[in-house]
Amino acid sequence: MCTRFATLVNLQRNATLPRDMLSAKIEGEEAFNKRFAVVEPGVSFDAVILEAVALLCKDIGISDKVLELTLSGPTQSPLTIIDLPGFIRKVENGMDKTLPESIRSINRRFIQDSRTIILAVVPANNDLITSTSLSEAGAVDPAGERTIPIVTKPDRIEDGLLADWIELILNRRKTMKLGYVVMRNSAHTQKESTWESSCQEEEKFFESDIWNAISPERKGRVAIRQFLGRVLHEHISRELPAFKREIDVALDSFKRDLASMG
Repeated sequence: MCTRFATLVNLQRNATLPRDMLSAKIEGEEAFNKRFAVVEPGVSFDAVILEAVALLCKDIGISDKVLELTLSGPTQSPLTIIDLPGFIRKVENGMDKTLPESIRSINRRFIQDSRTIILAVVPANNDLITSTSLSEAGAVDPAGERTIPIVTKPDRIEDGLLADWIELILNRRKTMKLGYVVMRNSAHTQKESTWESSCQEEEKFFESDIWNAISPERKGRVAIRQFLGRVLHEHISRELPAFKREIDVALDSFKRDLASMG
């Protein structure tokens, strides 16, 4: 289990900064917050996360606290991404038996927000029917209006099932309003690969004829990043008027309360 707690990554544009600045905080952890109020140049996201793991998961397998990472800079685009603990189906010997439900509770806390776009990771080496991420997304988004399944590990699809997965990614089986995307993970032996070399390997993988049926914008990490950017822009454009109305209502209520106080 890679993710042990919710990690909120907040990107903010700040034209007054000469370069990107990273800060980190965890509610109630004052020593950690003081240390990482401004993360020194050269300290990576991974290093901060490892510190958080050591702090939050010393005696337990998972924590319901949230690590908030804020990256501010002159070229950043406003965006909030939340990385959530992956679901587990069975508890191994020695593991906390409440772990699956704890993970489910943490996930639902965030994905139930109707303004949230859910990126549901679906490993292609598992059975789609038993995909916990899709079933949990379906519980809060039954119409599939804000869920985008990300099919991973396409190179590990069982023999004879590739055509079925292609049909799924083409949105012909379990229909999603925003459709599906697919990306190939770097192998364990390639973990030290650069972003560029990993993208080249992935691009080469998707050159095979069977993958030609998938739209170029829906396969490969580079294309998917651009696709998700467009989805986010459209999503914000739709939600902004309703959000403004909520702010106006809250402001009117505040003014009335203020007036009633004399």
